[in-house]
Amino acid sequence: MFEDATRLTLADGETVIIRRIRPDDETRLQAMHRHLSRESVRLRFFTAFRELSVGMAHKFANVDFKHRAAFVVSGEGSDAIVGVGRYEESAPRVAEVAFVMDDAYQGRGIGTVLLQIIADCARTNGFRTLTAIALAENAPMLAVFRDSGFPTTITTDRDMRVITMQIAESPAPL
Repeated sequence: MFEDATRLTLADGETVIIRRIRPDDETRLQAMHRHLSRESVRLRFFTAFRELSVGMAHKFANVDFKHRAAFVVSGEGSDAIVGVGRYEESAPRVAEVAFVMDDAYQGRGIGTVLLQIIADCARTNGFRTLTAIALAENAPMLAVFRDSGFPTTITTDRDMRVITMQIAESPAPL
């Protein structure tokens, strides 16, 4: 199972680090949220709010890495969080997955790698299916799921898309 940090070199040569979230990340999560554009917050939470409450930050940063897991992204040599991906059990062997990435780091391939790490962790913990809900207009996020290599279905529910990925096996090569 994922234990250590993963280094990811982006196309422009910048390196980011993906690691397990820790309880001491609460204030860094709040700082990241304040730095997000209103649009990024709306696309992730389906509403725009400027502050991530202390309670939400506490919940998000304190996970058991079994029923709930989260991984954060930071620039190399920086403590600042620029992205986070997580899963939370929603039914037996099913977990809901969600991501948010700082605007400057969107569209750079980080979400694709983060999804693989989350799926590996979830699979190790007995999950077979990941689900997600995204706004229909969030084409980049939908593409991350669609292009994941996992058997994926996307259904329409008004202005939302419901994504279901079967993760029992490792994904097909991209």
